[in-house]
Amino acid sequence: MSERIPLEVVAPGKRLLLDYAARSPALARIHARHYANPTDLRAVAGEIDGREYPRSTLAEILEEQNRGFAGDGEALRGARRLSDVRALAVVGGQQAGLFGGPLYTIHKALTIAKLAAELERDLERPVVPVFWIASDDHDLAEVDHCDLPDSSRTLRVRLESPSTASRLPVCEVALGDGILAAIDRTREILGQAPFAREALDALRDAYRPGASYSGAFGRWMQHVLRGQGVVLVDPSDIRIKRLLTPLFRAEIRDGSPVSRAVLRRTSLLEGAGYRAQVEVHEGILALFLHDPGRESIATSGDGFLLKATGRKIPKAELLDLAEEAPERFSPNALLRPVCQDSLFPTVATVLGPSEIAYHFQIAEAYAAFAVPQPILIPRASLTLVEPRTASLLRRTGASLADVLSWGGRTEVELARRRIPADLAEALERGRGEEVGRWASLRREAGELDPTLRRTAELASGRIDRQYRFLAGKVAKAVLRRDGELRSQAARLTASLCPRSSLQERVHPLLPYLAACGPEVMRRIREAIDTADPSHVGVEV
Repeated sequence: MSERIPLEVVAPGKRLLLDYAARSPALARIHARHYANPTDLRAVAGEIDGREYPRSTLAEILEEQNRGFAGDGEALRGARRLSDVRALAVVGGQQAGLFGGPLYTIHKALTIAKLAAELERDLERPVVPVFWIASDDHDLAEVDHCDLPDSSRTLRVRLESPSTASRLPVCEVALGDGILAAIDRTREILGQAPFAREALDALRDAYRPGASYSGAFGRWMQHVLRGQGVVLVDPSDIRIKRLLTPLFRAEIRDGSPVSRAVLRRTSLLEGAGYRAQVEVHEGILALFLHDPGRESIATSGDGFLLKATGRKIPKAELLDLAEEAPERFSPNALLRPVCQDSLFPTVATVLGPSEIAYHFQIAEAYAAFAVPQPILIPRASLTLVEPRTASLLRRTGASLADVLSWGGRTEVELARRRIPADLAEALERGRGEEVGRWASLRREAGELDPTLRRTAELASGRIDRQYRFLAGKVAKAVLRRDGELRSQAARLTASLCPRSSLQERVHPLLPYLAACGPEVMRRIREAIDTADPSHVGVEV
């Protein structure tokens, strides 16, 4: 089974992403370059060739980091290839979620790997796949849990941490002995899956007491990405922070050129009818200071103010701190991509729907630092369909697109299909007759007095809603009589759209790895089409 589903079904509110995928002329006037145009990729490659990058230093750091993550020979070779003056990179990143985080993390990593291989062939030069671990991130609540499917429900495994840990970057949050209990709970949920033992052994190897969230995540990712040649980056490394010192100092010295550039671009996007993804405030640096918790920095007279504590810092002192201790700073979501692409010769960056939106906001920030902005590539979006779920879809007569569009209404929508044919026909016939009758009334009333047209439209809408309400009540009556249908709906939603969300936003790779073994990675990669951002359902 392989089913392609239009983006409109799975991302109905993501107008900017939809317009970008459709190559909307209005959006193209704001952001001309597009992933479907090979000329644009070559243009970025040309801009990269005209700029210096810390290639040898970065290659040495990354080879050491990936050796520490137990990366295979392909990953280490990829790190070394970055020292080649002709090398380009495809980059994307994600938070260091517990047990690998949601599936979209893997989908993004494999999109990066596949796109890099394709561009290497097309551009006839080395292209290295790079995955940036958001190790400076402080949102522990977003990464301290794992949601696992269990028949007709989703179970959460959460790792408790001291309250003080919530103010630290995840690279500084050590896993305690509770990680062992979390793995044991995961083992219970996975049950007797064919490859559960192998998956759990790898999990225990990565997630050990004393390891940090980001360190464990890196080791797990290198295990599941074996053979893909993906180079992982931990940007919290002090050596990388030193490479970024000039950007940190420029952001401080010039009072946030990033914020000013993003505000200009945001105004342009909003003028074209697009909603800003990231709220930006003038006078707030695109940098955080770790003091030791993360602090926002605001301009204040000729110095700066730490927003949380109210402490004032003279500009000269903050500039000296950035020079002497760059590890105490981290870029926010607006500056991070510029930092990333100032280090790497990034020809393309792989992004999720929300990331696409804010990358449109930061285009001018790249120009402020003379860094080429890479081509924006939508990451692959997939739903993994296990054989028993595929069988259930066939038995109910529903498609994957149906279930994804229904979400929490799957029970009722399946029940509608079980309404006795005569009753269903009578309901639809009655509704159709009323629609026709009221269309005639609206026309005739409007001819008499145009103000009556609206009154008639409102009355027509009420009648239509009454028919739909009755059809819904009939469907619920069917459900009350059909326990098996309720069970089928619960299993479909738990597997395909848990918590009324896309599967890839909730479930991790782990249960599919336990069920299918390494084969699941091959099937995901094969299903990815880097030129087509449609959602894909793939049977595993």
